[in-house]
Amino acid sequence: MELRLLKDAIVDHYRDEIHSLYSRSCHYGLFNAGEFDSGVTEIWTSAKGHGLSREFFNSLVEYEINSHYIEDNIAFLNAA
Repeated sequence: MELRLLKDAIVDHYRDEIHSLYSRSCHYGLFNAGEFDSGVTEIWTSAKGHGLSREFFNSLVEYEINSHYIEDNIAFLNAA
């Protein structure tokens, strides 16, 4: 049970890191992909050391990007 909680905590930590990086990569409403990519590489190095697979890490990144994309489009449509 403790091992599962530790794994969940690690996943939550990296999910939060990716979310924070995405937010820091947006300037004046525009997403800076180069800045995000550079930060993701650093986060991946750490996540890999904690045992996350590349596929799982990529799924966290894709989820974060897609969730922001959907939120941004909904906000845009509501403003129109």
